[in-house]
Amino acid sequence: MAVLTLSPGTAGPYDYTMVSAPVVVAAGVHDVRLGLRGPVRLARVAFSV
Repeated sequence: MAVLTLSPGTAGPYDYTMVSAPVVVAAGVHDVRLGLRGPVRLARVAFSV
């Protein structure tokens, strides 16, 4: 599990922040859930191994 807390950015609607977090990969198939709170626009989520 990874929890990211971001500090407020500038007020522009197209400003962005890139974040990353290490995740331990366990064998098998798993669900991924993203929880978003507040005025946020999610443009892309990417995973790599």
